[in-house]
Amino acid sequence: QWRRFWRAKIPHRARTMWWRFKRDWLPCGTLRHKIWKQEPHCSMAGCRERHEDKTHHIFQCTPKYIAWHTILKQHTSKTVWSDDDLHKVLSFQPPSFDIKPQFNITIPQLLACCLIGISTANTVLFLHQHTQSSSDIIHTILQEIQKTIAQNNFLKAF
Repeated sequence: QWRRFWRAKIPHRARTMWWRFKRDWLPCGTLRHKIWKQEPHCSMAGCRERHEDKTHHIFQCTPKYIAWHTILKQHTSKTVWSDDDLHKVLSFQPPSFDIKPQFNITIPQLLACCLIGISTANTVLFLHQHTQSSSDIIHTILQEIQKTIAQNNFLKAF
């Protein structure tokens, strides 16, 4: 499983975030509390989560939740995503969905684009104390998807 993960054709930025998620080493509230004794709450404006664990940090905070649902519904064969389904997308289990045929992108590449969008939102929050809306996150993810599809189309031509 790890060998397949490390060989996937995804950007290192997404790979790092995915690896940190799998190893429980994301800079979320509960980890910051454990290491630096900071408050474990979510830093996103308007979020009332008192203990921001890795799942909340990646999926459950409202703007991120909306972004994941929007992107996955647009690009995959699955139209209904439960919370459990959403949490399984970063597992090493075989996916329970396919990419829609009009998109020249693999499942790991789509998930990597989503992680880059989430990572960007977290970075903007940390550096500028600005919470991105779900539409901002979706826009970032769509830009990454367009770049990935363009790259795949270019490589396919050879």
